[in-house]
Amino acid sequence: MLAIALNVDPVELIAGDGEIQMSDTAVLSRSFLRKVLRGDHKRADLSDSTPRNKQQTITHDQDNASAVDAALQPGAIEVDARVATQLGIPLRAVLDAAYTLWDHPLTEERDVRASAYQGVDSRRRQAHRGHITRHLVAELRAELARNGVIDQAPNQRNNDT
Repeated sequence: MLAIALNVDPVELIAGDGEIQMSDTAVLSRSFLRKVLRGDHKRADLSDSTPRNKQQTITHDQDNASAVDAALQPGAIEVDARVATQLGIPLRAVLDAAYTLWDHPLTEERDVRASAYQGVDSRRRQAHRGHITRHLVAELRAELARNGVIDQAPNQRNNDT
């Protein structure tokens, strides 16, 4: 909207070098954003790359895609970003699993379920919200484990002692 108000090409708003903080969890380079806005961003040809280079490129692209998602919905994926950090996996993997389970991010699902407690006092509402979050994270971990993104979810491990 700013570009329209100023009557300039959106690319002109992100001239120069460096990075732009898109949200609390998302940082993108100015050059990457310019390519996206121009429609010039294309995935690299990885056919002759080593497996390690392929993985690094794919992870970088996933992180960029996650950052764009975060920028489009600032604040709407706070719990998803925290879970990704705790599990040491890309935000994109958490979002993919959340969309598989609920058709929206974990944070949004938490807010939907917590809305049932609107009339409750703030301390009890916060306690319910925490309980809901823990339950949803457990569901998400199970989905990530099912897809092989993480090791088996903690409550599904065999205790052979």
